[in-house]
Amino acid sequence: MNNFDEVNDSLSENLDKNILTPESGIQRIRSILYNHRLDMPVIYGLNPDDDEFVLSAKKIETEEVAGLVYVIYGKTDDGYYEFYAEMGNSERIEELLSDGEDTEET
Repeated sequence: MNNFDEVNDSLSENLDKNILTPESGIQRIRSILYNHRLDMPVIYGLNPDDDEFVLSAKKIETEEVAGLVYVIYGKTDDGYYEFYAEMGNSERIEELLSDGEDTEET
């Protein structure tokens, strides 16, 4: 899968609602990927405040890696969680990770 636009549009549209726990946000991401015939690993022991990580997404039919999924989340002032997820190739994911590092340094 070289074009991630459709998956990313779905992630963007469906992660803007109030999310109560980190686990429910990850489950929502997995559900969105599943609608595109993709799956990602189950994650346990998520940080209750915030986190940033990358996972591989596999095609359901072949278990071939289709791309990487960048995930970042944090708790908002109103007690909900805000999530951002994007699927891309390794170069795009490196850009996302380095953007976070640049922000922290300033």
